Amino acid sequence: MRAVTLLGPRSMNDIREAALATLAPSPDRRGEFEAHFRSYFYGDAKPLIEGEEDDETRVKDDRGAREEER
Repeated sequence: MRAVTLLGPRSMNDIREAALATLAPSPDRRGEFEAHFRSYFYGDAKPLIEGEEDDETRVKDDRGAREEER
């Protein structure tokens, strides 16, 4: 937030434009940016971010193998 005060914005749109210029989200991620921006600066409780339903995060578990190597 200190950076925002240094910017000297006249409106929320000034802050949004500066964030877009600084973070430069790709066009396909612009919706995510807008949702997070509104969530942070306007207090929107749940940012709605569209995504594919079959997206999964996979975590590889080495079962502590790295600890055993030491």
